[in-house]
Amino acid sequence: MTFFDKAQILEHNQWLEDLVLLDTTPSTQLEARGGLANTLYLTDHQTATYGRFGRKYYAANTGGIYMSANLGQSNYEKPVQYTILAASAVVSAIEKLTTKKPTIKWVNDVYLGKKKIVGILAESGPSGMILGMGINFDIQYFPEELSDRATSLYPNQEYPSITESDLISKIWSEFRRLENLNYLEIYKSHCFVLGMTVSFKQNNHDLQGVAIDLTPQGELIVNCNDGIQRILNSGEISLKKWTE
Repeated sequence: MTFFDKAQILEHNQWLEDLVLLDTTPSTQLEARGGLANTLYLTDHQTATYGRFGRKYYAANTGGIYMSANLGQSNYEKPVQYTILAASAVVSAIEKLTTKKPTIKWVNDVYLGKKKIVGILAESGPSGMILGMGINFDIQYFPEELSDRATSLYPNQEYPSITESDLISKIWSEFRRLENLNYLEIYKSHCFVLGMTVSFKQNNHDLQGVAIDLTPQGELIVNCNDGIQRILNSGEISLKKWTE
């Protein structure tokens, strides 16, 4: 198991009441759903992962960070606002700790170059909002079907300049710091989808248009080719492709 420095993470995030380290678990998201508020559940090995729309995602045996926080009662109108805040915290943390330049694919993925390194999932649980993240920290090998779409923060045997605990500590401290700031502007400045042509499915119709902006709640505003401007939220669309 990866060494996660519990004392370091809690020292930098005193809003957390506890950090539960798990050797292995089906899903930290499930652990957090049945857990206590203001508690972070953390592992480097999951066996029954799931993301948006219940889709399973690849979790390596080593080199990954998988964590979910039970945040208690929601402070926001929509779960997508937590996703936007979390993505902003991730890119801010990476840029503060490293020289790397991450970007965001709306709504819940963080990229390096044209490959995904982080996935985020916000969902309501019986005790409040559950916010999960899967981070490819230094995973060196991906299945062939993912090799052109996924990478790590430290790929190709690159020696990490920070520890996993450094990154975890900074992500959650940035999450708390940005809560009361204009995190949406951080998100917009990193979101490569804005200004691009996107194809998506809505109400069983295939549509295409240019993504022009985000609402204050983080929903995507698209000027569609049929002349209608549509506002999309994370629960009703899946981006299929984007082109120049």
